[in-house]
Amino acid sequence: MKINILIALLVILILVGCENFGNKDNPMFGKVFRDANELPDFKGYDEIGGSVIESSKDEEGDFRFGFTHLQKKDKHIIILDEISKPSENGKVKFKILDTIYIDNVKENQFIAYGNCSQGNVSNEEIIALVIDTDDENDYDKIIKAWYADTKNGRIKPITNTKGIKCKRVIGSGDEEIDESVPIDTIDFTDTTINTLESQKKDSLDLDK
Repeated sequence: MKINILIALLVILILVGCENFGNKDNPMFGKVFRDANELPDFKGYDEIGGSVIESSKDEEGDFRFGFTHLQKKDKHIIILDEISKPSENGKVKFKILDTIYIDNVKENQFIAYGNCSQGNVSNEEIIALVIDTDDENDYDKIIKAWYADTKNGRIKPITNTKGIKCKRVIGSGDEEIDESVPIDTIDFTDTTINTLESQKKDSLDLDK
């Protein structure tokens, strides 16, 4: 009898956790896309980059979460998305969990994600608006920062940005991800990141 009660409580906790996953107060929550700028709410924005959160791999080696980066002039949107299981052709779709809007981004500022750390501890879930000093050092002049909490599918502000640094990544075919490469250029059929810029998102033949 006690075992049945414990199982019932566990099921309830799991169901409650699923219901609270993602920011349901965000009007974009739950929308699914192949190209984010095709959604009416993102009309006029260009998709300029993205990355997977490598620490979010499941037991089968598939990525569960990632970022999509949109821009229109000095306005930027960062999407925390949930990545679907690859279809038969190895392609995926993305479900919006939460978004942040970063306006008035200046020419000497840069939005980094997927390769940041705090207190020398790597944290791929950090998003940071930084000052670009045009040198070869890591970005450490942090203006604002956020945390993409993959445990509850929400993006939260980081009030204490002390110790946050973000790597200056140059696309070179290395294991690290260049934020300038759209997330859909990644080959999810292999655990190795494939960021071939020659791949075009509009040529994807995704299952509907």
